Amino acid sequence: MADFKWEYTHSARFNGFDVAPKELTRLLGLKPSLSLAVGEPRGPGIRRVAKVSVWTRDTKIWKGTTEDVNESRHLRGLERLVKEMHQRRKIIAKLIPPGEFFFYTTIYTDSPNVIVSLPSNLSRLIADLNADYFCSVWGTPRLQQFLDDGKKKRRR
Repeated sequence: MADFKWEYTHSARFNGFDVAPKELTRLLGLKPSLSLAVGEPRGPGIRRVAKVSVWTRDTKIWKGTTEDVNESRHLRGLERLVKEMHQRRKIIAKLIPPGEFFFYTTIYTDSPNVIVSLPSNLSRLIADLNADYFCSVWGTPRLQQFLDDGKKKRRR
């Protein structure tokens, strides 16, 4: 059986808060991957500006095999991130408007079979933070080739 490649990143994101992003950073005691105030350019040389304040903290990119994913190694970064935020839940509850806090996972894989689930203890911590969870899955050219090959076989 062929093994597949997996790449995961996890993020915690706050939007639409009133405090300055630098002050939020100071109060949380965590370094963001990205922080923008309302009206600030979204990046160097970019004309578009932030319509709402943004503060994001990303994990390092995790890469592994299907076996690693089946053993939940891909979730270690998310678990650390959720626990970091959970330790700061009182500050977050005071500063972040309801519905403006979420965790986001991005998956790149060449596997045609992707299932996303979180352990109940992690789901409870996210719920306790009143945060949402989103996941985005992206295929690779190898996945497209697999799908195209499957179409050809079905046509025969």
